Amino acid sequence: KEFILGKDQVWRDLTSQRQTGITYTNTTGKAIFITASIITNSSMKIATLFVDGVTICSSAQSNFTDAGAAIRGQLSAIVKNGSTYQVNQGTVANWGELR
Repeated sequence: KEFILGKDQVWRDLTSQRQTGITYTNTTGKAIFITASIITNSSMKIATLFVDGVTICSSAQSNFTDAGAAIRGQLSAIVKNGSTYQVNQGTVANWGELR
């Protein structure tokens, strides 16, 4: 049976259920698409999204010198069934999953 990403799937707002630094596992039985808006500051610099321990993408690094300056980055990836995913640092502003 062919699987088409997005077919019979809906967007879920999982902002209240996701945190950085925690590894999650896709147990839906299908591939999912995740997207997260992450806030870091100039001391953290960047947030990185890992899938199965592999770096998939990172937020942009800022040259801000103000230690309190907020930096917002958008991270996203397709995560196959059984794979793990994690954003390493920062604060979750929004987290959505097509599942």
